[in-house]
Amino acid sequence: MGEPFVVSRCQYTLGNLYWEKGDRKKAIHHFEVSLDASSPNWHNVLFWTHYFLAQLFYDEGRFDDAYAHMGHAKLHAANNHDINLLAKAAGRRAVFLHGQQRFEEARSEALGALDLYQKLGAAGQVERVGKLLLQIDSDAQANGRSGHPSCA
Repeated sequence: MGEPFVVSRCQYTLGNLYWEKGDRKKAIHHFEVSLDASSPNWHNVLFWTHYFLAQLFYDEGRFDDAYAHMGHAKLHAANNHDINLLAKAAGRRAVFLHGQQRFEEARSEALGALDLYQKLGAAGQVERVGKLLLQIDSDAQANGRSGHPSCA
């Protein structure tokens, strides 16, 4: 794969290291450099880089950036025909939406993740997403809003 791959992976690794150290600014910088060095066909590398950038931006309250990067992550998972990564992106997006009290959207994303994990036979992930759905519905009810379309 050559030098661009090495540069991309090194920058990706630096992004992870800075994130673990709590330096979000440097983590974002290195993840963005990793994206710039990546080939459009490196779907797995690009998925994870966008996925982590989405989480960093969400944590900073930069929701538009977070959703944009999660959208890119989902595209790379789809282009790579990776159902597991698609499910992971949908699940993380559901968590983001839930955190913003966007319960109906969160529920929809979580149901999408649940369906994909069921197709994969990933029992542990099915259980985890099931718990998320219960939490979404509980929080929606507590806030006087429905997370479940049939309860609207």
